[in-house]
Amino acid sequence: MVVAKTKEQVQTETFNIYFYNGFEEPKKLTNHLSDVKDIVIEDNYVGDLTPFFAEDMKENGYLVGIEGQEAKNDFNEVLSGYNMILNPDVEDLVLMAQSWFDSSSIPYHHFRDFGTDEQVYDIWNRRYDCTKTYRHFKNKYIIDVPERRLGVDTVMYWFDFKEEAVTFFMNMDINGILLRVDKQGNAYYI
Repeated sequence: MVVAKTKEQVQTETFNIYFYNGFEEPKKLTNHLSDVKDIVIEDNYVGDLTPFFAEDMKENGYLVGIEGQEAKNDFNEVLSGYNMILNPDVEDLVLMAQSWFDSSSIPYHHFRDFGTDEQVYDIWNRRYDCTKTYRHFKNKYIIDVPERRLGVDTVMYWFDFKEEAVTFFMNMDINGILLRVDKQGNAYYI
């Protein structure tokens, strides 16, 4: 949901927007939504992307304000097209880096401002549940029941966003396992 806000309200909100493309450490671009309009994007191959970025921001109403987790996730999706991310944590950045690096070349030094080397290693090398794949839940967060049987759908709940899944799981009395399903359908323990 996008809501209208005064210019003063927008200027006081904190939105840490980082640029990260794997070549160097994540770089903080701004911490205020009102400054997004000042971001300049140059690409070695296609040139100046600033007008496209500005159009994406204006078209989606992000220069006016962002309210709620779903709107922030939508905003992050637009940013990701430009190798940017809103309010990242170490897990967000490591997951981005996995599209550029393999496990023999983890750039630990890129994430030192966000987490420890051990956290990066644990996220990068998460164990996954190899007893079953979840083809129908790719790129989702799921809650599965412990009495799993191969070939039987035992997923109780699924979510698009980690925050929703964790909050639901923590607030409900559920006898289940919280998993992150990757784009191949493999489930990783959170």
